[in-house]
Amino acid sequence: MMKLIQRLGGKFLSDTVEEVLEHLVFESVIDDFHRSPVFSPVEWLRLSVTEISWLNHEIGNDMCERQMATDGAKRALEMVRQTRIDVIVQDLTYGQCFYGMWEIAQGNPAIVGFTPFGLPNWVKYVVGGNNWPAIRTFPYFRQTQPFSIWEKAMNFFYYELDDLLRHFYYMPRQQELAEKFIGRKMTRSVSEIEKNVSIMLTNSYAVLDPAAFSPPNVIEVGGLHIKDSKPLPQDIRKFLDDAEHGAIVISFGSNIQSSTLESDKIKIILAALGQLKQHVLWKFEATDLSGRPKNVMIRKWLPQNDVLAHPKVRVLWSHSGLLSTQEAVWWGVPLVGTPFFLDQHMNIDLLVKKGVALSLDYESLTTETILERLNRAIHDRRMHQVDGVSKRQSNKQMFEINERIEFHISRRMKELSREYKDRPMSPLDSAVWHVEHASRHPRGPLSSPGKNMSRMELNLLDVYAVLAVTILAILWITRSLVRASFYLFHLRQSRKLHIE
Repeated sequence: MMKLIQRLGGKFLSDTVEEVLEHLVFESVIDDFHRSPVFSPVEWLRLSVTEISWLNHEIGNDMCERQMATDGAKRALEMVRQTRIDVIVQDLTYGQCFYGMWEIAQGNPAIVGFTPFGLPNWVKYVVGGNNWPAIRTFPYFRQTQPFSIWEKAMNFFYYELDDLLRHFYYMPRQQELAEKFIGRKMTRSVSEIEKNVSIMLTNSYAVLDPAAFSPPNVIEVGGLHIKDSKPLPQDIRKFLDDAEHGAIVISFGSNIQSSTLESDKIKIILAALGQLKQHVLWKFEATDLSGRPKNVMIRKWLPQNDVLAHPKVRVLWSHSGLLSTQEAVWWGVPLVGTPFFLDQHMNIDLLVKKGVALSLDYESLTTETILERLNRAIHDRRMHQVDGVSKRQSNKQMFEINERIEFHISRRMKELSREYKDRPMSPLDSAVWHVEHASRHPRGPLSSPGKNMSRMELNLLDVYAVLAVTILAILWITRSLVRASFYLFHLRQSRKLHIE
């Protein structure tokens, strides 16, 4: 959640600072959350966008309360009170309740924000910016560009609603929790304190995510978690090496555990997998799986990054989580995505429109649809959807574009992989450099003045209001003058007729 950095990679700050590495774990928080009644990804699948927005803020408040109660959080609080801190790097996805630590930390440390959740809409409050709803999809909306006029309107509406929920519900509760955690009333609100962030690292990159205009202190480090592949466990390596027709990997991440899927869906999946020639490596969180075909291996945990680097892997069937999506793109592995909640629908829709993935709906899952999607991801040469093609274009135009761009899905993914990796420096090196920059320049010289502006000022609403009032005043004066002229003209005419 939070790293209190005194030295990084053996070279951070000066060589005279003693290297210290201490892990403070918020114990059992995730496990307890997974066991709580609110945690139900399959049920979340059936929620509307507005319900997901509300639930997300509820989860944020719930997670903060759970984390604050841990011994790890209490030790972190004591550390910042007693130790001079140079830089605080904090995940700002949730956890605004820990902003109080910034206020009481010794040494007035520089603040670096980070979020693994792509480039979420609330980042604009931290750095000063805009949602750009014409360009960027609201994270829980199931449509990405190109937008119809109705989709654009709904995208804007979802952004505005989420902003209201954060401002009037989530942040006030975070304020209460922050003051409870540090044991006193804070001198500023958490909304003001978060503007102290000098560098914001976001798990995004314009090659994969819709490019938007951001201040210079927003640093895209998408793929930061991806490392060079390491040797696989012997049993997994042999299973993949022996895959004569290639291998398929199934993993629904850590939140959506395959073993908790509905039993009828598991039977449907097994019936489909048994008909495939490929070996299937499935992250399945149970020791046994009744009815498992011979070509399927299950493991409670997979070194997914290393598995995707194996040359025999042909397809990743996943929940379309951002980290898994980035790993698949990095290693050039085509995706079949079954989204459940939050940003997963957006992630798979983006890749489908780029021609490197196929979507597979959980609710309508059948043996036939599974086989059709997996086989098409491996064998189909003509894409179902092509990046940059509007749904409103004619069938003739679609046919002509498909004729010009007839890539094998794996070939298109390999191209996207090369584009994604081609950067001036690695995501990790970029992150390290900017953390060091924050330490050298704690005043945050890369920050935008926009972070200290109100929403009205930043979006020129005050200017538009003045212009509107000015235009209305001019129209009113013009109307009054015209009416007065007509009145005087008619008055003169009536006097002239009276004299005659």
